[in-house]
Amino acid sequence: MICAAAVSACTGFESNQTLVSPSAPSLPNIPSGPGTLTGTWMSTVPITIPSSWSCGEFQWSITSQTPTSLAGQFYAICAGIVLVQGQSAGQLNAAGSEVTLHLTGTATVEKVISCPFDVNGIGYIEGNDGIRIHYEGSTCFGPLHGDETLRRPAPN
Repeated sequence: MICAAAVSACTGFESNQTLVSPSAPSLPNIPSGPGTLTGTWMSTVPITIPSSWSCGEFQWSITSQTPTSLAGQFYAICAGIVLVQGQSAGQLNAAGSEVTLHLTGTATVEKVISCPFDVNGIGYIEGNDGIRIHYEGSTCFGPLHGDETLRRPAPN
């Protein structure tokens, strides 16, 4: 009888988990000029529950461009819980089809734990509406790496 009571008491037990993820702040939508890369670029695929130290929900505002360089700000979410934000600098190749990137800034978990990071990457410019980026780097949370394609948001 005691066993039956214990079993029936356990059958009503339920478990519930909630994934808490930061959201990247929206960067200002910087208008782009014809033939330039300046403006806001964003990930097209929303972040999912990570299976590794991957990043998503990228936003990159390229605020300045010369014939040989790019600069701006960026945000991303890594491992589903880390807000990454910082500055970007890049060198365009002679054809203007690739940019060597260097990203520096701060990675923060729930506004409590922060650490600097340093990431390098290569951006492959796909016409005037896409940049495919391969990146690798490190933080005090560990190494990070991945690939992301950024697109210009559709005009309003």
